[in-house]
Amino acid sequence: MPQMSPLSWFWLYVFFVLIYLMFSFNWSYCFLLDSSSKGTNNLMFKLSKSDLSWKW
Repeated sequence: MPQMSPLSWFWLYVFFVLIYLMFSFNWSYCFLLDSSSKGTNNLMFKLSKSDLSWKW
């Protein structure tokens, strides 16, 4: 296996950071929505609904 160049490591890092940001924004958005209504079931439903949108 050829060794990865520093540039490819950089792009790999950027890729993971972008995924992390997308998920953290998604979570905070779900929690903001959930704060107006009560119950964890609501939150779980929103999470499962938003998880469907990640399947590209």
